[in-house]
Amino acid sequence: MRYPTSFLNKRTRFYSLIEESFSAVFINLPSLLLLLMFLITTENIVPQGETPENIYKVSIENIKKHISILAHDSLQGRGTGTIGEKIAADYLSNELIKEGIEPFGKNGTYFQPIPLHGSYALDQSLLTIHADTIKKVLKLGEDYILLKHGEKTLISKPVDMVFAGYGISAPEFDYNDYQNIDVEGKIVVVISGEPYSENQKYFAGENNTIYSYPEAKHRLAIARGARGLLVIPNFVNFIEEDWKYLLNEFSFEDVSLPYSTSSNFLAYIHPESAKKIFNLPGFSYDDLIQNHYKNRIKSFPLKSKISFKGVFKQREFLSNNIIGLITGEDKKYNQTYLIISAHYDHLGIGSPVKGDSIYNGLTDNAAGVAVLLELSRLIKLSKPKRSVIVTFLTGEEKGLLGSQYFVDNSPVPVSSIVANLNVDGIASIDKFKSIIGLGSEYSDLNKTLLKVASANNISVSQIPPAFEQIESFYKSDQLSFAQSGIPAINIVDAPDYESYSDQEAIRKVRDYFINIYHSPFDDLNQELNYEAMLQHAKILFDFCIEIANNDKEPEWNNDSPFLNIRLRSKSVKK
Repeated sequence: MRYPTSFLNKRTRFYSLIEESFSAVFINLPSLLLLLMFLITTENIVPQGETPENIYKVSIENIKKHISILAHDSLQGRGTGTIGEKIAADYLSNELIKEGIEPFGKNGTYFQPIPLHGSYALDQSLLTIHADTIKKVLKLGEDYILLKHGEKTLISKPVDMVFAGYGISAPEFDYNDYQNIDVEGKIVVVISGEPYSENQKYFAGENNTIYSYPEAKHRLAIARGARGLLVIPNFVNFIEEDWKYLLNEFSFEDVSLPYSTSSNFLAYIHPESAKKIFNLPGFSYDDLIQNHYKNRIKSFPLKSKISFKGVFKQREFLSNNIIGLITGEDKKYNQTYLIISAHYDHLGIGSPVKGDSIYNGLTDNAAGVAVLLELSRLIKLSKPKRSVIVTFLTGEEKGLLGSQYFVDNSPVPVSSIVANLNVDGIASIDKFKSIIGLGSEYSDLNKTLLKVASANNISVSQIPPAFEQIESFYKSDQLSFAQSGIPAINIVDAPDYESYSDQEAIRKVRDYFINIYHSPFDDLNQELNYEAMLQHAKILFDFCIEIANNDKEPEWNNDSPFLNIRLRSKSVKK
């Protein structure tokens, strides 16, 4: 359905949404009132307090308004495929209408529908270890946590298990855990992390690379013919709090694209329960830890077997990317595109913490969405040379699903998209003196970042050693764009604040990740520094304009892992 532009049609859409809402068991009156509030305020007006002279400046009032709506309790955390997410999607499309940004989704709408599969594992699910004549039944949540759910995860008869070290094959480091083992048709058991290293050039030393991700280990095991993967998390310095964190993180619905190739069995096993599968004379679980530090981890077949009978609550549903287009003014360049993105989904309703079960996702990522809306307004007014695609992505929290679907079903050739700026998180602690470009080391987007930073009297820095290095780039939607060959970046504030010392800044950021991130407390009760948001938004706007008006397209560096993908897409104009 083509999305309406007149208020009369908006009102018609409103009554339609009311009918949809009453069919959802968790919709409430505040949600309907909130929906009415934004639908009746979508006329093209200059925001209150602004005049034509300053309308080209970032409006913090606009940002505050968007945040107050998107992070409101009545949207119930914007879980993927919930009514709260649908209300958020309609709010975003109405804001794009208001700013005169063209619909660029399906059939002349702002919506790109995405078919998804959802699954909850129920307590009746049984994971059984078979060792000789002894069977040990493990309990969901207590002994193991499922990362992937559904029919493909079933293992009806006991199958062999193979220990494959870290589950890594990394030719650039001359390392392969699969070199001397056969895993076809078996369950692969691996330990978390990577080979021990203090050398920055070997598996990034003490920092993690993409090889450390359970998803990466899982894909490799399946590619080798395995039935699935069992991961022993944090096996070296395990504490019970680690398990509680993982249990909460994976207590939500598992969601996947219908064509996903990675829905086979994937689970964490509690380190204490893992000891039961190493049924070998003269070998103990403690030997694994010692061998890790000595770099003597070896792969070998296990004598125990495993079976899994899962019981699931499943559903098929649609969610939407929201896509708008700002057509470039220059005919020479308006068939090339800058894509600016932010995910608008969050975790939804989850395990209660101190009586609160709504995971609102204010900083992750209602604030990023609010800033992207404001960037869209300003870019539209600035009349860029290149065209700009504005997209609000779903399913990021479920594994970058919306961005993956977008690049697989792009409304324009991927080769014509010159760059992606992804906005996932906005400065909110304090005004900052430097910024970090996640992924800037891979392309000459770094040059643009340096230019913009200099113009804003700040510097460009690296992620501090106190935090993870490479994985920050690989954990948000910019990765999907990069993996399709598009130079991509996520620009974040560095913990280099005007009002705090370096140590205080590190403590502030750590406190956020420990106590706020992915918790019910990432909500409207947070104290936010809107001056920092304003500063960050201005930098992002300048960066967008620099890319959109530059005659030269950004390029990957020669040593970038994404260069060959770009060259192939350019050669076939895909």
